[in-house]
Amino acid sequence: MLTMQRRRMISVAALCLCVWGMEPALKAAEGVPAERRLPQGTTVFLSVPNAVEAYEQFQKTSFGRLLQDEALQPVREEIEAWCEELSEKAQDELGLPPSDLLNLFHGEIAFAVVQPPAKDLGVVLLMDFGDHRETLDALLEKAEEALEDEDGERSAETLHDTEVTVYTFENEDADEDEEPSTLVYCIKDQYLVASSSIDIVDEVLSRWDGEADRSFADDETYSRLMQKCEAGESEHPQVRWYLAPIDLFRSVASIPQANSGPVPLSMVMGFLPVLGIDKIEAVGGTATMMTEEYDTVTRTYLALDQPTTGVLKMFEFPATDQQPPRWVPSTASAYSSMNWDIAGAYKAVETLVDFFQPPGTLANLVDQLSQTGPMIHIKDDVIDSLTGRIQFLGEVREDVDVSDAAIQPMALALTLSNEDRMKDVLDRLSAAVGDGVTTREFLDVTIYEAEVPNFQGGEPQMMGVAVARGQFFFATDVQLLENYLRDDGASEPLANTNDYRKVASHFPGQTSIMAFSKAAAQIRPYYEMFRSGAIGDAIEEVDFSKLPEFDEIAHYFSLNGSYAVPDDGGALFIGFSLHAD
Repeated sequence: MLTMQRRRMISVAALCLCVWGMEPALKAAEGVPAERRLPQGTTVFLSVPNAVEAYEQFQKTSFGRLLQDEALQPVREEIEAWCEELSEKAQDELGLPPSDLLNLFHGEIAFAVVQPPAKDLGVVLLMDFGDHRETLDALLEKAEEALEDEDGERSAETLHDTEVTVYTFENEDADEDEEPSTLVYCIKDQYLVASSSIDIVDEVLSRWDGEADRSFADDETYSRLMQKCEAGESEHPQVRWYLAPIDLFRSVASIPQANSGPVPLSMVMGFLPVLGIDKIEAVGGTATMMTEEYDTVTRTYLALDQPTTGVLKMFEFPATDQQPPRWVPSTASAYSSMNWDIAGAYKAVETLVDFFQPPGTLANLVDQLSQTGPMIHIKDDVIDSLTGRIQFLGEVREDVDVSDAAIQPMALALTLSNEDRMKDVLDRLSAAVGDGVTTREFLDVTIYEAEVPNFQGGEPQMMGVAVARGQFFFATDVQLLENYLRDDGASEPLANTNDYRKVASHFPGQTSIMAFSKAAAQIRPYYEMFRSGAIGDAIEEVDFSKLPEFDEIAHYFSLNGSYAVPDDGGALFIGFSLHAD
């Protein structure tokens, strides 16, 4: 019944969110934020503080303005007609048109997974419906009919001067000590509160004025995450979210049904400290649209209990300068770089293996493997030859058939501390593979080539690998690799372009991870596939060939950037789109 209970609550939340995106009629009022009404013990939290404002801000974004462009009118009309057909079917089920439901999205919409102290885990939805009580009542009437059809037993209670409706569902196959599942809801002021637990509703109503102590807003970890994600333009983000994965897992593991299988979750919990995964405190962040600097910006903070151990030691990325090197051309549609502590990662793997096996097990295994096959020592020949810097590049080729447009060339570059050793590794691997790999010289650099199939059904591609410029290069298109190997580097390096400089001006001096992309260049191939019908036939009612030429709308697609920086308590990740010119 736990699954049925969760399905009911998720259905309610999905109903509220799926129709959000069309213009509500009223302006939302300010109120007590949901986190002040939720109790501590909240492990999952998602809030749209003001649905009306979020919609209005979206309309101002580049993508929102694109959807309103007259050039899309022919396709938009067909999509609207298709949606109208779906709406009529939905109206038959709901008893009222979905357009009326949009009026319910008046202010905040919040969803949470909660385990109040000494209580059971459950979910709760809070929705500000404004002055549209009649519409809500009609929807609830339909919902109650459906619940009664599922043999739900209806009862009512009064909590904190508020009438609460409870539907109880008995499970004939449940154990004697298993509690029946419930669906609980109430109307308080202009809010719908729906939950899987009457205890959670009690906790919410007891904090309704937002003045009570020990609310979720007072949670130290949640407060710290939100402070880390604050900025001048994101004091009022359109979305806030939070996840405490270990606390959530611990709560789920406390449910009797979770421990009835062959591997009880409570047993799995015991391994988390050994693996170091229990060091993950929480992750959360914000999303904001139409700020002074950005079209959209997301801020995410990963909180870690220091010092990290186990698996988490494999994923440490010290901050450093990550300017694109000169060989990265201006034609790159995407570029990213990360600085991985690969030596520390290997040490962490070795420590974990030796914890479960006798000390020296991994080292002995690696030594044994180095005496077989191509005779390559993973630690001495590979790991010790890498600095840990990893770079990814993407380019868009316009001289390909539309059917192959989704297959765009990409490249990977691993910065080396020892080129000669890595060249020797490639020679040994090539000899071991045999006829599958061919070699040729290009500007005094050995390129290793191999043919790979085209999964779109077109001509096979030729991938290439080489060691040069202090890098181990891998490219899905060998022509891309040749461009990186030319003696004069790129004719115009990416780092010197105005586009890159615009994005990089928002990066701090040192980063763990950084990324740059040109949205227009990356979207164009897929857009053309829609126009050609290559992937647009999924919706037969819409003729995507009526889409305008991409150049007519390209100006709506801007430049994107993202970066991560570590600190003493975890790491901050920021992603953004600049305002389109």
